[in-house]
Amino acid sequence: MYTTDDLIKISPHMICHIISLHSFHDIFINHYLKDFGINKNQYYMLMHVFYNESSTQSDIATACLMDRSGVSRAFGELEEKGILTREYTEENKRAYKIDITEKGKELGKFLHDKELEWENEIAHELEMSRGELLTTLERLALKALEFDRQRIDNFKY
Repeated sequence: MYTTDDLIKISPHMICHIISLHSFHDIFINHYLKDFGINKNQYYMLMHVFYNESSTQSDIATACLMDRSGVSRAFGELEEKGILTREYTEENKRAYKIDITEKGKELGKFLHDKELEWENEIAHELEMSRGELLTTLERLALKALEFDRQRIDNFKY
């Protein structure tokens, strides 16, 4: 029987390793999220607004690769917990501007620090800085996006 370590070592494709990284990241961050009663989608939304204050619901949906109705549902709980607020935008009374509360900023800072802890440990293993790793991953993600846009009809991202 294979161990998780064995399966990672024999994975033949890059995507297998990316999925592993994503899964292990989720395990790490979920350990902290459960203490605050928020789920992974809410976490992504919170962190987007933490880094990009006064985002719109559409901005968040695009950034988190979610549909707007999913953002609306997840947002309701964050609003009830006093983490995010929403108000209609001046330009479009049907669109909401999403902002982060002081409680949300404290939580965002805590989770940001946990992200840095995880990322720095991973980057250290590669003998490259976190910045170099982020630049490399950004290039790979943009290449994957370009590849899909060129080859997939009606690609929406």
